[in-house]
Order: sequence, then C-alpha cells, then structure tokens
Amino acid sequence: MTKRTWLPSILLALAVASCGGGSSSVSRAKLPEQFASAFCARITRCIAPGDASAMIATVVSHPGTQGGCEDLVARQGLVDFSSFDDAIAAGTIRYDGHAASLCLAALSNSCADFSVVTEIEPSCSEVYVGTVAVGGACSLDDECVGDAHCFTTPGVANCNGTCVANVAIGGACTSSSECSQAGGGVASCEFGGVSSRCVVTQYVTAAGGAACGETDPDGDERVTTLCGSNHYCKLTPGLQTGTCAEPIAVGQPCVADTDACVANALCAGTLGQRTCRAITVVETAGGACDDASLIICNPLSRLQCVASACASIGTGAAGQPCRSGFDTDCSDGLHCAHTTGNSGPTSCQAYIPNGQPCPNGDELCESGYCDDVANPGSPVCAMPLCGN
Repeated sequence: MTKRTWLPSILLALAVASCGGGSSSVSRAKLPEQFASAFCARITRCIAPGDASAMIATVVSHPGTQGGCEDLVARQGLVDFSSFDDAIAAGTIRYDGHAASLCLAALSNSCADFSVVTEIEPSCSEVYVGTVAVGGACSLDDECVGDAHCFTTPGVANCNGTCVANVAIGGACTSSSECSQAGGGVASCEFGGVSSRCVVTQYVTAAGGAACGETDPDGDERVTTLCGSNHYCKLTPGLQTGTCAEPIAVGQPCVADTDACVANALCAGTLGQRTCRAITVVETAGGACDDASLIICNPLSRLQCVASACASIGTGAAGQPCRSGFDTDCSDGLHCAHTTGNSGPTSCQAYIPNGQPCPNGDELCESGYCDDVANPGSPVCAMPLCGN
C-alpha cells in the first residue's frame, strides 16, 4: 500500500522505469542518475501496443543516439527531484534511500504504468515520508503523516494548507489526492453526474492466454488484470478487456494500436494488410531515409528526413532552429521554445530566472510559470501560486 505516488506518469504511454536496486541505498544526489538509467533500461524490455511506443523504444535504445536516452530523460525534466528539497531541509519530509532502492527494483520487475507500481509497491510510499500530523501546517501532500493529504486553497501563495484525513472509499470527493490509500490498490476520485466518489482499483497479474484489462470495472472496488513477462494485453475491439498474448514477429499480420510487435518493429501497412515491420534508424546526415518504409532519421541526433535524406537541424547553439518538444536539439543549458508567444518559430534559448520579465509566456521560465496575476502589466517568472 502506498500513500501517494512520488513519480508522475510520464512520456506518453511508455511510463516505465527500472533499476538494479536490491537492498542497497540510493543517495538523494544519485537519485536522478539512478532513475534515468532505470527508465532507459526498461524501455527496451517492456512490450506495449501502439506505434508510438515501438518507435520511441527503438530510437532511444539505438546505440548511435546523440546524448543517449539518459540524457533525454535528464533534459526533458521528466521528474523534478528537487521539489521536496525545502521540505526535507525543514524536517517535514524524510527521505529514505533504502526504500528508494527497493522501489526502483520493484519498478524494474513490472511493465505496468509507474503510477500504478508506485501505488501498489509498499517501499515506494516510504521514499518520501511526511512528519506532519493531521491538523498541522503543510504545503505538500507528502508532508502529511499516514493516510492524509494537504488541504489547500487555490491561489494561496506557497500552497499553505492543513493536513486532513483522507476520504474513505465510497465517500464523496473532489480530487484523487483526497481518497484513502489504506486498503491498497490505486485510489481515485471518480467524477460522474452531480456527485463524485472515491473508488479503488486492485491490480493482479495473469499468464499468457488469460483475460486482461479492466476485468472488474464496476462498484467502489475494481480489478485490473495485467499481463506477465513477455506478454501484452491484446484488447478486444470496442472493449477494455482482452487476452494476454505474445508480441508478434516481423512479417506476421497485426492490428494497429491493438497489437504489439517484437522489439524494434511496429505494425504498418495499408488497412487490412498491416504486418509487423522492422524499424531502421539512420544516424548520419545525408543518409537515405523513407518514413513510409520505416527508415527514419534519429530525431534525438538533431536529424530529420528532408527529400529522402537525413538533414541536420541547427547546431544546438542559442538562437539556432529546433523542434518544439525536442530539447535534445539544443546544447546543454538551453531548451527549445517559441520565440514569440506559444506559437510560430522555435529556437534554442536559455531559461529565464525568477523575477525577470517573461513576455513570451510560461515555457521560457525556469519555474515553468510566468506570473501575470500579480504583475498583469509586466509579467515576470515566479514560483506558481497554489492551483496554478
């Protein structure tokens, strides 16, 4: 049972992580590095339906990828490992390196979404442990002891709030963070009609050929069945249930977005004639490419396919062109952002520190928030208010 997740669900449908973990201890300083290594190792091992998952896994695991997968994870800021620093320094949260090691080891043995694994693996709830009792002052859920959360009011500076007990399963709620984690599984607030209530989903694992998916989706207590090693859940069209199946070999028929192909292959072709086809990743500018034939330029190496040849995208320096969402197009210390507002051309730029003007919006701010509430005439980068 866990109180709450300490790792968000990230990177589209992949949401996977792994690590050698075991009984060792992971220091706070080493946690980002250990996570990046774990995350990248899992991408190549886990199987998921969908072309996007297959393509991403092939690209980030390719030996020639510039900067590598671990650099990608670090540059994209998939997890903010500094978010609890102030609370740890203040003593309202305690970090446990041994629990972190066990949690990452557990993540390495499951291909389920991390938000699921970190909820059902006991050690994951012990990585960051709160010390504030119910009724005490807080600004983060993780500061609260036991089955409780931090109640705050949107718009309040620094999210100052109070630790309150969580709502029992079946009780009325306004957000998933309010729902009790005491019974194990993953608790959430289900919104529907004029009222909302806390429900909990238990996760079990099945072998090949067994039923999978939302095998018991009704009531306050539900069950979702995952597939074991080297299998994926082949969903029945129109349903949220299916059968645990092995990945499909190259050359064999498949159904797009339903079937999972073996590693470094995806389901492609015309409707009704799709097969699992191998993906070829080109690492050299000038090399031949053909997206339709799955001969692709490695996007993490600043390459894109132009007129059937791989072409470089800028040099990575400040002011050079880049693709939105691809910070690896830029050199260290820079990221790819719109030059004006949130649309139009993108270029490699430095982040803006707090207190400095941010006329182009949130994405250039180091904090991720351009405050136009307190400073409507001349917004500046700042720490976001609670709820923003």
